[in-house]
Amino acid sequence: MKKLFALLTSVVTLAGLLLAFSPTSKAEAAVANQFNPGYIISDQNFFDGNSMSPMDVARFIDSKSGVCRAGYTCLKDYLQAVPNMRAEAGLCNGYTAHPLQSAAEIISRVAASCGVSAKVLLVLLQKEQSLITDTWPVASQYARATGFACPDTAPCDPSFGGFFYQVYNAARQMRNYGLAPERWNYRAGQINTILFHPNRDCGSSNIFIQNRATAALYNYTPYQPNAAALNNLYGTGDACSAYGNRNFWRLYTDWFGPTTAPLGTPEGDISVSANSSGIQLSGWAVDPDAPTASVAIAVQIGTVWRQVIANSAGNDLSANYPGAGPNHAVNATLPFDSGTYVVCLYLVNAGGSGGMGSTGCRSVTVPVAPAPIVTVESVTSTAGRIQVNGWAVNTDSPTTGVNIAINIGSRWIQATGGQPNSAAPGQVSGAGSNQGFTAQFDAPPGQQTFCIWANKSNGSATMVGCRTVLVAEARPAAGAIETVTVNGNSVTISGWAVWPDSPSTSVHLAANVGSSWTPISANQNNPAANTTYPGVGNSHGFTVNLTAPSGSQSICIWTTNPNSGPTILGCRTVVVGASTAGVLAAVESVTPGPGQVNFSGWAVWPSSDSTVVRVAANIGSRWYPIDANQNSTTIQQSVPGVSAQHGFSGSIPLPAGTHQVCFWAAQPNAPAKFLECRSVVVPEANATIGELNNISGGAGGIHFDGWAVMPSSPTSQVRIAINVGSQWFPTDTGVANSLAPSRVSGAGPNQGYNALMPMPPGTYEACVWAAGVTRAVVLGCSTVTVLPTPALSSMLTEFTPVSGGIRVSGWAVWPSQPTQSVNVAANIGSSWTSIPRGLSNPLVPGFVLNAGQNQGFSGVIPAARGEQTICIWASNVSGPASNIGCRTVNVP
Repeated sequence: MKKLFALLTSVVTLAGLLLAFSPTSKAEAAVANQFNPGYIISDQNFFDGNSMSPMDVARFIDSKSGVCRAGYTCLKDYLQAVPNMRAEAGLCNGYTAHPLQSAAEIISRVAASCGVSAKVLLVLLQKEQSLITDTWPVASQYARATGFACPDTAPCDPSFGGFFYQVYNAARQMRNYGLAPERWNYRAGQINTILFHPNRDCGSSNIFIQNRATAALYNYTPYQPNAAALNNLYGTGDACSAYGNRNFWRLYTDWFGPTTAPLGTPEGDISVSANSSGIQLSGWAVDPDAPTASVAIAVQIGTVWRQVIANSAGNDLSANYPGAGPNHAVNATLPFDSGTYVVCLYLVNAGGSGGMGSTGCRSVTVPVAPAPIVTVESVTSTAGRIQVNGWAVNTDSPTTGVNIAINIGSRWIQATGGQPNSAAPGQVSGAGSNQGFTAQFDAPPGQQTFCIWANKSNGSATMVGCRTVLVAEARPAAGAIETVTVNGNSVTISGWAVWPDSPSTSVHLAANVGSSWTPISANQNNPAANTTYPGVGNSHGFTVNLTAPSGSQSICIWTTNPNSGPTILGCRTVVVGASTAGVLAAVESVTPGPGQVNFSGWAVWPSSDSTVVRVAANIGSRWYPIDANQNSTTIQQSVPGVSAQHGFSGSIPLPAGTHQVCFWAAQPNAPAKFLECRSVVVPEANATIGELNNISGGAGGIHFDGWAVMPSSPTSQVRIAINVGSQWFPTDTGVANSLAPSRVSGAGPNQGYNALMPMPPGTYEACVWAAGVTRAVVLGCSTVTVLPTPALSSMLTEFTPVSGGIRVSGWAVWPSQPTQSVNVAANIGSSWTSIPRGLSNPLVPGFVLNAGQNQGFSGVIPAARGEQTICIWASNVSGPASNIGCRTVNVP
């Protein structure tokens, strides 16, 4: 719990820091003296691939363009077909072909694919061909829109001509400059000689390029503005003036605000990639005004936040950041399941000045991790226990242990891995010799189904199969008290005890008399156990000597069972250290039952064996007499020489509650003899029996379900109510529930309940009650949090591979339109299949307020044989579709 709390605290702290950082800035007119030739634009601004959506880009272009001249196509109206582009590691994630897309769509989607800001691409289009503001552009402007492959000293390469290819390849090239910096003329983190003009006679100066984005601009346009170009920032300079990087800086500043972060902001160069293990981060980060401190990197992956620290050994950064040293590298893998993710990196400021740094956002695709190969070699069951043995290998990490878990009912059992196993190397190439696993766990008697789950190399789990076994009932310790002898105050008891399901283990016993306990081990020679249970051996006998106080004493032998709590092997009542004058008696058992108390014992007048002793049970002012004339199996062990016909037993009807029951024995020609009193708790004869299986926050309220039965009428409806503070919400049983018939004899199959108590968002203490014949009983209480109503509420109830496909079932509801059917579709690879909907599902009204029952869906989704990843999606009333869930299954 401490680790979880620490993690949550870290996330909250991180979120606070991020809230203080605003990724947008107010546009202002550029001021020449703010131009820094070594730091033209920050990496944060340059490589933010998600800075503008297609709609944002379209609105921006429309705001900057005028009325297009007749006969011309301006950028805001430009459309073209786009091709497929393959993904390239470290560069762009590819592009999907489309028959017709707008310029705004192309700019935004290329930016997201290549991790270069759409703002940068808009500025590039303007500085190269004025396409943002031009109201009468010609074809040649679109053909060389970004100036890519158009050197100053030669014609443009026609193979890269056209608007899409110009935008895509310009963005790709900006990433390429950082992929292998040593291949290019201008590099970040060192002094570079940069010309003022293509005419070398115009001179140059030495510039320390501070970051990757500035180096990319110089590699794309290899000149810096001279003083004349900066002095006339919105006009022309002199014959030695070059304007490309000046205009880029000026346009960006005018349109989007400052290009760089404040001085002292953390800087870094971190690449983002992915493989089947998850998302990889590699590179470095440093805080210029705290160069020895380790920089924390906040990693945003969709709605998930992670943190890594740039504190590993790497290249010494002291040349560019004096005193920094080498311990600023990061090389981390964040386990994520397969899918496409937008990864944004924020550098937390460690020093006193500057702000939050960023290296931008990238979209990466984590491929499907191969499912582990798991072989279950044996499943054995003994009384109350199951054992599973096998081996498991992840093919992409064949010598690393595989985490195996067993699920049975609501329990999860962690298997023990790293076991020697010679089969794995022979079945999987490269597999280690310690890929075996074993698991042992308790299980109730009867047919039990358990499922085996295995972790892939990326940490996600996949179910590899289920097994059904018949578990025998665990037999309790068996045994017998064979002899009880009394000599004064000394009592000797002997007998035997054995665990039939574990005959090699000695049974530990304890003898109890009054408040005294004496431990016993049943490990002595005694053939009686082997006679009763052939094969267990003769070493299960016991003998114990006790000292007991004078009087009638009840001595009990207790044992602890392997799969249950302590139980009584047997009890004997003896008269210790006293003469046999007068009546001798013992109360051997007093046990409560529904609406009554049951009792038994014996009473004898040793001097007159033929006399029947009258015994009376007393409860308050009521007396219940009975004759001690029944057969007793124990009296002769306690009072040798008398006959067996001196036992007594009976039942007394009593209301539910706690009662004091006292026993007396009449004596001829003498006062009645008090025997003893016992306190018993009598349950109600018809108390309602039930369970609360689930209580949780639902869409619009508190969901609760379970079952309840009144034993006196086991098929009748039972009124159920949930209570929150002073509020009560009633419902009735009547929902199918298989637990009730298995728990209560005669119970009907529809004794379940499933309802939703409407409640606003918040945290509540809720209790569920069931009505009874005489009083209500509480079935359970819990603290429940009701969250704001989601756009979609849904549940998957089945993912079953069948021949040629996967059977999927569940339900989906729009809480805002709770009776309207929701379109549901299954996705496998590039294939989409609609799932039949509008089916009856009685669970739905118990989870979503006012929902109809016909919100279920079910169908078999066609799928090829082998491992398939299937995702279920549901449409929303507004906004994008919602993912209900994904599973990886093996289709037979």
